[in-house]
Amino acid sequence: MSSTNRLNRQASAEAPSYAEQHPLRLLSWPQVQKLLAGRSSSSVRRDEFAGRFPRRVKIGPRQVGWFAHEIDSWLEELKNGTADHPNELVGD
Repeated sequence: MSSTNRLNRQASAEAPSYAEQHPLRLLSWPQVQKLLAGRSSSSVRRDEFAGRFPRRVKIGPRQVGWFAHEIDSWLEELKNGTADHPNELVGD
């Protein structure tokens, strides 16, 4: 293996991840909805305003986004059982 290939492999193994390089990456509604297994926008909005889901940020006159790290944290809390579960949010 040439020294150039070895250096390239070593550099790529040590390179920071995309999330580390872009900590304030925004997700669009379709991206968030895909992560949430298709939950409706009204359900997410209700949970946002009740404090059970990360708040959206306005990024244009008709465009909003969510910080990826906040969605990731919420999903991790959901996985660990420390966040409000979407099925428990609907009052029946």
